[in-house]
Amino acid sequence: MPATRQSRRPAVLLEALESRTLMSLTTYGFSTAFSFNNISANQGVSPNTLVRDAAGNVFGTTASGGAGSYGTIFEIPAATGKLTILAQFNSFNGFNPVGPVVVDSHGNLFGAAADGGIYNRGTLYELAAGTHTIVPLAYFSVATGSHPFGGVTADAAGNLYGTTFDGGPNKLGSVFKYTRSTGTLTILKTFTNGTGGQNTSTPVVDPAGNIFGTTFTGGAAGRGTVFEILAGSNAFITLASFGGAIGANPTGALLRDSAGSLYGICSNGGSNSDGTVWVMPAGTHNILRLGTFAGGNGMHPVGGLVADAIGDLFGTTAAGGPNSGGTAYVVPARSGIVFNLASFPSQAVGLHPSGGLIMTASGSLLGTTFSGGTFNDGTIFELTPTAPTALGFIDSASATTVQGWAYAPAQGATSIHVALYIDGHFVANVAANLSRPDLAGASVNGTPIIGTLHGFSIDYSSLGLIEIGGIHTVQVYAIASANGVVNPLIGTKTVAMPV
Repeated sequence: MPATRQSRRPAVLLEALESRTLMSLTTYGFSTAFSFNNISANQGVSPNTLVRDAAGNVFGTTASGGAGSYGTIFEIPAATGKLTILAQFNSFNGFNPVGPVVVDSHGNLFGAAADGGIYNRGTLYELAAGTHTIVPLAYFSVATGSHPFGGVTADAAGNLYGTTFDGGPNKLGSVFKYTRSTGTLTILKTFTNGTGGQNTSTPVVDPAGNIFGTTFTGGAAGRGTVFEILAGSNAFITLASFGGAIGANPTGALLRDSAGSLYGICSNGGSNSDGTVWVMPAGTHNILRLGTFAGGNGMHPVGGLVADAIGDLFGTTAAGGPNSGGTAYVVPARSGIVFNLASFPSQAVGLHPSGGLIMTASGSLLGTTFSGGTFNDGTIFELTPTAPTALGFIDSASATTVQGWAYAPAQGATSIHVALYIDGHFVANVAANLSRPDLAGASVNGTPIIGTLHGFSIDYSSLGLIEIGGIHTVQVYAIASANGVVNPLIGTKTVAMPV
């Protein structure tokens, strides 16, 4: 049985699924790379979202701890792989730096601290390459907007953008820009009850300079929005509103693909009120749900998303999974399913992921936990890819039949079984042992396929889908292991019955 699956999908989801799906669900080995030690080493407590530069060096911050208990900035150099504390916050230069940072091509690091500074409303700061002193660039106040929990992002010129949680004329926060060449902090938008507020997200800037972001509240249903600020004019546009099945209260960093589609997470809402993963396709104002959380695969996602080369989306949740310690998850491209990659059930391995994931050149995923580890000060963990448990493809699906192939590398030329689900309900378990000469000598993502007896054809005409009518979702899972390993989804097709 698949470890995580949805029951009958809302019709809106069908728009987010492509008709042909090729999948190779890779499994990941889990390890705790670092345990923070604040008691004897002043390394900090509760590390946040990491960032990786072009040379493979990894940087991050801790929300508290360090010599003054205001937080730290650390680095893991690619050359040594060892954790190094670069600088300590002291309240004047900021404290509680909880959002992601930016590293420019010269190695200078920029970020936002949610508190501290002259007005104790937060700061923008810089740590110049090769130095160990955090320099405040700007101080937030009630007038500018307060508490930039979302950190910062940068455009091609190195200007910094972010949002504040509250403050401003309406006490609902703002969108800001820091111009590097002039050292000027500009408020681009202050929020109202209608447009949103209480922002904990990190915006994204497209190549033309347009800014996209989300608000935690506001919009048609009061559950958050997606907005755009146009380059040049700074005109503000509410693109879409959240609520109900698509999710509520968006948070974390937005992800923009090369086509201009926006991907993000909602901390609440969805089928189980545990949060969702969503996309707003380029050129539209429609938010489509890509997956929903249901406890076992996580609850209340945090930090944002990272994508691999084939469009699989990876992230973390602060809760859910065994003992509610949080999860790392994947939404395979075009699947509509959230799979649990790793869980955090105990202090020993870390508890409650506190930021999103980053991907290394080798395809490993790095993340952080708020607490746990040897000293209970938080951890950095690594998910290392192993061989895919199964490969597969749905060639076609109709009102009566689905055809395709499935292959498990660990089984070699031996055929495996597949399980068919329609609209989330189990239908059949059959052997994928039909001859597929086209697979001879083939490979998928570098994994060779051995043998040719891997095809399947499943007849479900007895279900009477034609008589039932409507649109139905056909999914096939590979039964790749008898030892409790997740049975990966190898394909999804939507089938519209003739009128």
